[in-house]
Amino acid sequence: SRVWPVSEIRKCDSPIRDSFNGEPVNIDYDEAADHVRITDKQGKLLDATRAFWFAWIAFYPDSELYECNQS
Repeated sequence: SRVWPVSEIRKCDSPIRDSFNGEPVNIDYDEAADHVRITDKQGKLLDATRAFWFAWIAFYPDSELYECNQS
């Protein structure tokens, strides 16, 4: 699993271009609605879950954590 923390997403310009399991994904953040959409290269909405970190990491301890690299 891969985690895109909202705190990191807020630091980057939207859309964020990233990859998951070797496939490109786009992460769009709507600041006004505090809403994140993750889509594949065809624009298909991907399943995502917004959760508290402590709960997520308890069930998925090997999750990859996204970090914004913009300055």
